[in-house]
Amino acid sequence: MLVVVIAGAGEKNYSQEGNIGLTIEEILAPMKACANYAGMTYLKPLAFSGVTGADENKIRTYQKQLAERLNEKD
Repeated sequence: MLVVVIAGAGEKNYSQEGNIGLTIEEILAPMKACANYAGMTYLKPLAFSGVTGADENKIRTYQKQLAERLNEKD
């Protein structure tokens, strides 16, 4: 299972010290539990943070990163 998420807040917000107080991995723990229960391989999530106000170049970078992850061989 590959979970792909976008977040409007910046990356530093998703940490123990940030205003959210959790990492993306911690927020997605229920998804990992579901994958484990179903016998799926849980891959490291792909999270795009700071999406709010992203310009066209940044969005293209996100698209490239997603394409690369989808083409990875385990």
